[in-house]
Amino acid sequence: MDVLQEDASDLSMRSEKFRIISKLISEWEQEGGAPPDSLRALILDRPAIPKVLPSIRFQHDTLICNSGCIDLSDRPVTKRLFKAFCRSPTLECSREDLIQQVYRLRNADFCTDRLIEAVYAKTIKLISRARILATTMLSHSVGFGIEWFVYDQERKIWCLYRMRNEYLNQKLGIGSLKCS
Repeated sequence: MDVLQEDASDLSMRSEKFRIISKLISEWEQEGGAPPDSLRALILDRPAIPKVLPSIRFQHDTLICNSGCIDLSDRPVTKRLFKAFCRSPTLECSREDLIQQVYRLRNADFCTDRLIEAVYAKTIKLISRARILATTMLSHSVGFGIEWFVYDQERKIWCLYRMRNEYLNQKLGIGSLKCS
């Protein structure tokens, strides 16, 4: 008889959990956006994983990275540079992407090679200045293990940032990454 009561109690508990989860899901579907933390915790039910990647987003004319921010209201070209990287799902841009999105040069086929090279040289100067700005203004929020605006020579592409080993060690709580 006790086994039947335990099974009924267990079944009652499971049905209550299912009711709570279905209510959270229906509320989430109505509101849209990211799932609420309570639903995420119920679904995932795993130990917390340390957040490694910096959280980068725009709010009006301000770039926000973790707890740091840069006001770009007086720097429209720099703002377009950051937005070009933030729009990319991989946070990477090619030379052509940057020329189109930052300097709004749409049809490179109708431009001379000299003009394209001059605009790209301006882009590299802008990237250098934006790198200094990001390093000085955001280093306290992400640590000094992030390198901003890195060029990957193999793929011939620009990346918004690259993480150094010491940054990963700090975020993951590892003494050092060792090869075995």
